[in-house]
Amino acid sequence: MLVVLEDVDKISLFARGEIYNFFYNRLRKLDEFKKFVLENHKSPRLYGIILSPKELSYNIPKLIYIIHKGYILYDPKGLISNIRKANVKIVEDYDKKILDLGKVKKGEVIEI
Repeated sequence: MLVVLEDVDKISLFARGEIYNFFYNRLRKLDEFKKFVLENHKSPRLYGIILSPKELSYNIPKLIYIIHKGYILYDPKGLISNIRKANVKIVEDYDKKILDLGKVKKGEVIEI
């Protein structure tokens, strides 16, 4: 679960964990969550990442993968949708996933 909040870049990782727990506890109260647990006999594997819009713009490869393979549930400002529009291919090779960010010329420096 990727949650993007304003001004969270000044908050410690511990405090971000508390924010994630708030969202996760609200999720646990939903009927869909309870139904999933009853059908699968376990809770879904969810990992929480709390970021600011500035941190989202760093194009961290793991986040790019999450954004392209995950579902966008709520994105009123289009922050995540804009990243998803980038021309990125995800190649799966055995158990590894490779992000193909496009053609790069020899010696060219790009921002990842």
